[in-house]
Amino acid sequence: MEFDIYTKNAILRTQKLFMWSDSYASNVLFEFHRFMAIRATNDKCSPSNDIDKLWHEFILITKDYYDYCMKRFQTYVHHNTLDAVDQPARKLRLNTTIEEYKKTYGPITYPKVWGIKTPIYLFVLFTFNNPSYLTPNLQQYNGRKAVLECYDDDTFQDLKQMINTQIDKINDDECRNSHHKCKLQYLYLNNKTEIPPRSLSDHADKTFTAILSYPISSFDDQILYQGNDAYDVFSPYSSIRPQYSSVQPFYKPGRKAVPKSSLGYYAGC
Repeated sequence: MEFDIYTKNAILRTQKLFMWSDSYASNVLFEFHRFMAIRATNDKCSPSNDIDKLWHEFILITKDYYDYCMKRFQTYVHHNTLDAVDQPARKLRLNTTIEEYKKTYGPITYPKVWGIKTPIYLFVLFTFNNPSYLTPNLQQYNGRKAVLECYDDDTFQDLKQMINTQIDKINDDECRNSHHKCKLQYLYLNNKTEIPPRSLSDHADKTFTAILSYPISSFDDQILYQGNDAYDVFSPYSSIRPQYSSVQPFYKPGRKAVPKSSLGYYAGC
């Protein structure tokens, strides 16, 4: 990471404080220099959040900051924190700053530093690991493809969070009267790998497959669906079971099934 004698202490302190990588800290410092050059001639400009973090740390190292301003701009560049009180006005000033930046330097070199995200679109195919046991309402989601808007700096973990949000909506719509909930079991890239890359930027327009599980397939917590009655399936580790809504019985060999009509709650054997 390249820095001058004035900004060295400030950028290293800010990087440690906000746990930035060397490359990202270098990008912030690069854009900080450009912002300060604009601010020196226009005090109506505002920085992005990450540039502001560096500015706050830098201005506290008073001698370095003073020498930096006088060396580069021949004037002291003031920082008025009261400008941040009115957030809508601050946003307008930030937009003004970005416009001034483009007029002076051309396209923004590091958009992420300025809080500018580039949208990308990914396809997610939802499928269940046990489709034959699904309730009719859940069947409509099996094999459905969704389009998710992500951003170029999103990671695989961000994608999983967005998919879990979609699953929460399914649970709210279709499973609100049951303690059984759909869960994300596996997530594959093009059905080939379970471990996609950390960044999604190289995979725009590609399809991920989300394998959802439903508790009926687990050994210790399941009810098997297929029609007009319900059967609880118990294991030696079963706990109290509630009475379920009416569906057709489905027998699974080797496990004990008890008709729901014979009990309200049952402590598993």
